[in-house]
Amino acid sequence: MPLAASDPQDRAEQLIILTNRITDLIKRETELLEKRRPSALADTADERNKLSSLYSHEIALIRADNSLLAGIGPALKQGLTTATEQFQDALAAHEKVVTRMRTVSEKIIRAVADDVAAKKAPKAGYGDNAMLNAPTSHGSGPIALNQVI
Repeated sequence: MPLAASDPQDRAEQLIILTNRITDLIKRETELLEKRRPSALADTADERNKLSSLYSHEIALIRADNSLLAGIGPALKQGLTTATEQFQDALAAHEKVVTRMRTVSEKIIRAVADDVAAKKAPKAGYGDNAMLNAPTSHGSGPIALNQVI
């Protein structure tokens, strides 16, 4: 569903508003992640999906037909440029936070898995009565990994 714009100027103004809305949403979500409240992202999921879908659709339309923004003035061009730069900055900050959280989660999971493996590993060397320790045949148990942060 494209923006309901009557002319290129109206489309540019609406696209600036849309870009600013999605930028603000991404900034709010980044703050939630930084405050270690990822479960609160569920509250913004519907809005994020709607705005993202509308933005993607609108950008695809403009790429396919440049005349949709033909003849807009320099002030609107600058407004679009500024809104897009702020959007890209917000995305970059969001990506950094998500990457950092994923890295920390992976390290925790790896540490737990290594600890479990170390506890299940047979002890090397000799045991009671100068006999070699026999390996236990427990095998390694499954470890569940949730890749969603």
